[in-house]
Amino acid sequence: IFSEYPKLSFSRALPYFIFFLFTLFLIFYFKYLEEKKLKFFFKYIIFVCIIICFFNILDFLFTQLSQNNLIFQEQKAFEYRATGLFKKVVAGSYLSKFIPIAICGIYFLEFKKITSLLICLFLFSGIVVTGERSSILFLLLVLFFSFLFIKKIRGFIFLYSTLCALIFLLVMLFFPHYKARIIDSTLYNFGMQNFIKKENLNEAYHITGGTVLNEIKSFKDSQHGSHFLTAYNIFLDHKLIGSGLKTYRKVSQDKKYENINSSNFHLRVSTHPHNYFLEIASELGLIGLIIFMLLPIVIIYRLVLFKKLLNNKFYLCMPLIVSFTYFWPIITTGSFFTNWNSIIFWFIFGFGMGLCFRFKKV
Repeated sequence: IFSEYPKLSFSRALPYFIFFLFTLFLIFYFKYLEEKKLKFFFKYIIFVCIIICFFNILDFLFTQLSQNNLIFQEQKAFEYRATGLFKKVVAGSYLSKFIPIAICGIYFLEFKKITSLLICLFLFSGIVVTGERSSILFLLLVLFFSFLFIKKIRGFIFLYSTLCALIFLLVMLFFPHYKARIIDSTLYNFGMQNFIKKENLNEAYHITGGTVLNEIKSFKDSQHGSHFLTAYNIFLDHKLIGSGLKTYRKVSQDKKYENINSSNFHLRVSTHPHNYFLEIASELGLIGLIIFMLLPIVIIYRLVLFKKLLNNKFYLCMPLIVSFTYFWPIITTGSFFTNWNSIIFWFIFGFGMGLCFRFKKV
């Protein structure tokens, strides 16, 4: 109603209510689902993740081996990320949310330890080869929170994380163009060009944005930095209720936001600010941010309750831990309100809450 662009906001706001009905359905569905069917569901998730990882690894090997010995040239199109079965670069985002569900299922189905470890390492390899930095970070955060919350599987998570780090280092060692994206371009985005080898500097510059970029001295000068600063300034101009849902793409074009403290202010325009908190703050203001923050509070409450109810199967809280990790503030993200992100978040949240109520009932 109070949006800067009411038609644009209504086009997303009204249909979005279906996700709340979707979540309620999932809670009741998994609360009363037969044990046999729940086991089948976990088997299905594990199978899907394995298939996606298999094609990711094939895609990565085919692409990287074909260009591995080539010296970077701007005239040649280099590929840095594997898409596997997906048309867009979203395989890592998908896997980072569903691999923890697969791990939960492996424990629920009581796989042998060595089988569990091998499957989990294969799944991690499948997400590493996507080259999606925020997705890899998201999965590591889920493992970290799981280590804190779930005492029973701490030993497994520690061993798994150690072996995952080894896989990650080996991939970077044997595939230099992959390393250029994961490490060198990240350093470039933070203005840390002095830490990049001279022979890799041009490639890092190209991956980061190339000729469209002005000098980057710190993160605020990067493209994501310009998005963050613009969203923050939009929030300052619309503190209470924001500029309106899905309006960042329009409002960020305003000339007054050329004055943000970023050398790359001309890159500030995008469909969203690439951070959930800044998206909510800029588009829905303090009121929206307060409502948004109720979600992690509910999740923490359920996690604590879950632990009291069922210590011996507390690994079943992993879906809720995935949902909680969504609210980690220092990370780049997609838009919270796109169908892709919304379906995945509300599915995992509804599934996690359904499991919580399921065992509360027992």
